[in-house]
Amino acid sequence: GRIDKGAELLKNKVINKIQLTGGNAPGELSEAEAALKYLQSMHKLSPKNIEVENLTSTTNEQIKFVKSNLENGDKFKKFIIISDEFHLKRVEEMVDFYNLNAEVISSNYKLNFQKSFYYRLRDSIGLIIFWFFGL
Repeated sequence: GRIDKGAELLKNKVINKIQLTGGNAPGELSEAEAALKYLQSMHKLSPKNIEVENLTSTTNEQIKFVKSNLENGDKFKKFIIISDEFHLKRVEEMVDFYNLNAEVISSNYKLNFQKSFYYRLRDSIGLIIFWFFGL
């Protein structure tokens, strides 16, 4: 969902670069590297418009990475962060907390009611933990 949405935005020239984030367990391909392989094979995108970061493992770390490495480095002024619908509120809160100039949009990924309820509940707990502990 998220990767396909990023490819769609790049192909339609809404964005000019994709920043993939996400680490891995030792010995495994990182989330960002797996996403890059997917974009190259399924969408035939050139890696020249795609950056890979593979050290972060949480949404909070990824937002901080964008803030400190991309926004503060004056590489970019505005960001579009793509996430699944159930995760948007927590991402928006983190973007606001870190004062990141970003628009948060939903992927086209759809869940059935039961899975949607579970993930929304889990993300709500994650949001409360973020509010109280900044995690």
